Amino acid sequence: MWRRIAFNSLANLSVGVSGMLFQVGMAAITSHNFEPGLFSIWALAHSMASLVPLFSVNLSTIVTLRLMESRPERVVTVMQSSQRLARRLGISAVIAIVLASFFLQQHSVPLQSMAVGPFLLLVLLLASAQVWNVLLQPQFGREYARENNWSVAKVISSARIGGLMGLWLTCTLFAEQGLVFVAAGLLLGSLGGLLVTGVRHRTVYSFDTQAVHNETASMMRLLKAFALWAAFSVAVQYGLPPIMSLLAPGEFKAFYLAYVLNLVFVSTIGTAGSALLVPLTRKRLSGTTLALERLLALAPLAIGLILVLIMLLVWFTLPHILAMWSSHIATANEVRRPLFWLALQTIARYTALVHSTLIISAGRPSQIIRPIVLELCITLLLTLPLGWLYGATAFLTSLAASGSVTALYIVWTTLNLGISRKTSRIYLSLAFVSAQALAIVIWILASK
Repeated sequence: MWRRIAFNSLANLSVGVSGMLFQVGMAAITSHNFEPGLFSIWALAHSMASLVPLFSVNLSTIVTLRLMESRPERVVTVMQSSQRLARRLGISAVIAIVLASFFLQQHSVPLQSMAVGPFLLLVLLLASAQVWNVLLQPQFGREYARENNWSVAKVISSARIGGLMGLWLTCTLFAEQGLVFVAAGLLLGSLGGLLVTGVRHRTVYSFDTQAVHNETASMMRLLKAFALWAAFSVAVQYGLPPIMSLLAPGEFKAFYLAYVLNLVFVSTIGTAGSALLVPLTRKRLSGTTLALERLLALAPLAIGLILVLIMLLVWFTLPHILAMWSSHIATANEVRRPLFWLALQTIARYTALVHSTLIISAGRPSQIIRPIVLELCITLLLTLPLGWLYGATAFLTSLAASGSVTALYIVWTTLNLGISRKTSRIYLSLAFVSAQALAIVIWILASK
């Protein structure tokens, strides 16, 4: 089992690496080809378009769980239901992002220099370059259920590499034509990368209409929970660039570069950890508890230390990274200030990664969304008011604190799922708190 987990984790990790290369490469290409004003517009537009994959609301995870829990003859029914949902989610994502971008353009200072029409066209093209990630969720879920994660990794990595090549080519040839031409190159490159892998959006048909209807209803119960989770995540994590553009416009460019680096950590550790979903579900269905308890005890320490090591590597090589991007955007010290707090939040939240995976596998829909609702409430009632009153540093400090509180709540929820024995709960709680505290202290001391 562990060999298979390691193999699939490497596949998922390659997805994170391709995401890192895409984010870093895009920042390097655009910062070298756009003057600071255009770079800010591009950064905000791409930040909005990057919300599109959130509208998949973990549909691939739902498909994986349904396929594992269903009989083999229901595979076609599950796939048709999920494909129907994927199309609806993809259309909704593009429309919602364009409408939200229109509101942002009216209120964000960095966007005032660009007319509404071209900016919305820019967002539309960038959102279209991301929508494949929603439409292919059913196929991804089926491959994850088969534990064939490398097939998914190949598709995602190819689309990102193709998009990056299209971006570079249009920046080289048509940068003076404007941001819309560059966004079109990104879109065409992404589609080309998908075609190279032979991916087609194949619709699967089931002739049992009632069964499809029932399966869709079952999926919708989980989908609503993940939809709320995704919507709240926008405000808590993925909505940070628009919030910072309103809170501290002068610090936005440095924050955005720090945000890109931190997002790489989040994506990489999240995609690698998702390989645990299938084996954890199999262990849970078989009633195995000792292996799960051992994993709950050791995983927070391992994940925390890995995150600290990666972040410290980036922290000390940051001048070289910025030199590769563009020195006129921000200095290393300017980027390090927000990066310190963003990394602290990431360490605090993602030490509970395995616990979150178990909640997805075994929890009720309400238990899936409660942690992110808690973090959203803290953000709205504490983090944002502090930001408006005392500035960006107060905002980022309280954001990191809310991540730690949310992680503790996730652990408490996991230990009350009935998976672990009552006698082990105190031990597992102490193990998590100790691992999280150790990782945070190492990061604080080493990054000063």
